[in-house]
Amino acid sequence: MPKADMAKGTNSIPSPDENCGYEVGYAKPPKENQFKKGRSGNPRGRPKGAHNKQPAVADQTLRKLILAEANREVSVIEAGKPVNMAMSQVILRSVATKAAKGDARAQQLFVTWVQKAETDERSESRQFLEAVIAYKSEMREEIEYRKAYKIPIDDIDPHPDDIHIDPETGVISIKKKLSDKQREARSTWHDRARRCDRNIIQLKKDLKDEEYKDCIQGVEDEIVFERKIRQIIVSKIGEPN
Repeated sequence: MPKADMAKGTNSIPSPDENCGYEVGYAKPPKENQFKKGRSGNPRGRPKGAHNKQPAVADQTLRKLILAEANREVSVIEAGKPVNMAMSQVILRSVATKAAKGDARAQQLFVTWVQKAETDERSESRQFLEAVIAYKSEMREEIEYRKAYKIPIDDIDPHPDDIHIDPETGVISIKKKLSDKQREARSTWHDRARRCDRNIIQLKKDLKDEEYKDCIQGVEDEIVFERKIRQIIVSKIGEPN
């Protein structure tokens, strides 16, 4: 191979004459090390999703702080009046308001949140429904086994026949036999839930009364308290009849 061809190989050392008339120094690399025109300095490009990738929240303490901050109640002005709500709800409303005004980024973010929430809710409902169906099947087999060997079944609670699954909606309801003491306690708590309803109606009237104009915040706090009490009762024993 001619020496001239060998000099053009990939491992050839550039001649000092190639940089003749060009000063090499700080911020002035040799011409052979400079970026080539029309060629990217990062040919592989940015990894897919790198721009929107969120850092992992691995620290348990940090996760607790984030959730605590998200659930922290703050006072905001709504319809000209101060209202207490969770920080996460404030942020959600802010994004929803921007989306309603035509902000494209807020619209995309809000739709993503809604779709994620709906997907998670359907998934949780499906998993719960599958667990209830499996329970009914297993308990029926258990009852048949006990009956065959004359074993009491009083401890099976709830009884599979007391669990009703609506075939159209998938809503699950349980008919549980209550003792006299349990029925009395249930009635007492239902009475408290009805009293919450009456108190909330009266407190809302008080908000419009000039007599309470200097203690509006206190009245609103009482409304929040009554709503929470009612929510707890209904979540445990259902709506009052």
